[in-house]
Amino acid sequence: MKLRTMIFAAKLVLLAAALGGCVTTGPNPLAEGSSGGLDGRDRSMTRIALAASESGDHATAINLYRKQSAAYPNKIEPVLALGHALLAAGAADEALPAFQRAVVLDSGSLEGHLGIGRACLALRRLDEATAAFDTVLARQPRNTRALNGKGVAADLAGRHADAQNLYLSGLEIAPDDRTLWNNLGLSLTFSRQYRDAVEILTRVATEVGATARMRQNLALALGLSGQDAAASQVSRVDLNETAVASNLRFYAVAQQLHRPSSLPRPVADAGGFVQQ
Repeated sequence: MKLRTMIFAAKLVLLAAALGGCVTTGPNPLAEGSSGGLDGRDRSMTRIALAASESGDHATAINLYRKQSAAYPNKIEPVLALGHALLAAGAADEALPAFQRAVVLDSGSLEGHLGIGRACLALRRLDEATAAFDTVLARQPRNTRALNGKGVAADLAGRHADAQNLYLSGLEIAPDDRTLWNNLGLSLTFSRQYRDAVEILTRVATEVGATARMRQNLALALGLSGQDAAASQVSRVDLNETAVASNLRFYAVAQQLHRPSSLPRPVADAGGFVQQ
């Protein structure tokens, strides 16, 4: 593969891998204590579905939520829960119609519009994602999940300054929001503001409860800034040596994207950035 093609592909992978999953999901509308008007048997089914979701058994949760949404076609809660479960399973193409159905049932459902935005982000339908988040913000200007989601859409579109302003607006409302800080750090990485990016992502990655993704995002910032030894050290917390070596090779290619250039937007996808 020619270097220019590799660069195009690498930028899309970098953005997708780093920002993917960085939009908060919000509460499950059928969480414990919120029956959504279901009867006793279906409340028990809901408890099983929630347990399945929490254990990573998305297939079981999806199957149960499908049954509930069919049994209660006029209730929005099972449809929203189904959408969340499908997104968690990586089935954004199926989640999107579920959230769209929820909005048909209740056009004022902010959770439905947020779900549409998240699904469209996963499908890289950025204009539609932005429109969905704007619908929420028109009703709730201080909704940090919508500000964050709109920021991710801007980052994926290459509008990093706009994204950073959105994250900062969210942080004025929720200064301890780890997702907003994480995405701000990533956005600064993409706009080559490595010093600030590393400072923010180091703080996020070393907090109690930090995830593997957060640590690997720090490794990404370190790697793109040329700090290979530090990037390797952080990566090894979660990745094996093969994965670490693969990431270092990716950083070497990706560093070239971050040199000032007039490269067009990428249109292809390819493997390269390893993340758990």
